[in-house]
Amino acid sequence: MIREGDDLPNPSTVVRYVGFGRMFKDDSGAVVGPAASAFECRPGEPDLSVTWCEYFLGSSEEQLRCAIEAMRASLDVKSKACFCVANTDALSESINSYGGVFRAVYLPRADNPAHAGVFGVSADESELLEKLAAEAWCEFFTKDASDALSSSECSKGPHVE
Repeated sequence: MIREGDDLPNPSTVVRYVGFGRMFKDDSGAVVGPAASAFECRPGEPDLSVTWCEYFLGSSEEQLRCAIEAMRASLDVKSKACFCVANTDALSESINSYGGVFRAVYLPRADNPAHAGVFGVSADESELLEKLAAEAWCEFFTKDASDALSSSECSKGPHVE
């Protein structure tokens, strides 16, 4: 049973909301991937805010859609923003390789019960941020792509308290 403050099971899938301004675009304006700045912790915050997909029941696609819907319900999501997806194994490998201490912790909020935090990301380490953007968080969904994902009831799994 996973409770508030517990580490997420590893591997887990997490999603981060990334504004359009923090996504790279090609010459035609199409989004091609996240910028390193999308994975900097906000000043005064010790962790990256993410949503934990496996909090929800369903297939991996349904879990992802539910996580995105949870973010939409808790944030002012802009129409051109993206949702970047990462596996905690890849995050751990990247963060630990740069001397950080990786943790992904279940930190539910009233407006997002699947909220979690990724710890160990240093804003001082630009190479780490580049690696995270290029390798760990490289899968992303635009609004249209996320709307096309299978949807489900978005129920909490029995493994979460």
